[in-house]
Amino acid sequence: MEACNDCTYLMQRTPLMDDIVALQGAPSCLAFYPNPIPDEIMNGTVGHDIPHPGQLNELVFRQQTPV
Repeated sequence: MEACNDCTYLMQRTPLMDDIVALQGAPSCLAFYPNPIPDEIMNGTVGHDIPHPGQLNELVFRQQTPV
């Protein structure tokens, strides 16, 4: 989830986010909400520079801090 940690769309830790993680076992982001971030993106096997199949919107990874 290293890349996800620096994504603008990762949901910040809140009571709602904690509930989502408790129910689903994984965090979510605006690209996949209300579903969890897919395992292959979380573990870095697949990048998220194009929309993922089944995604409900067109959001992709967007770095929040300068390189």
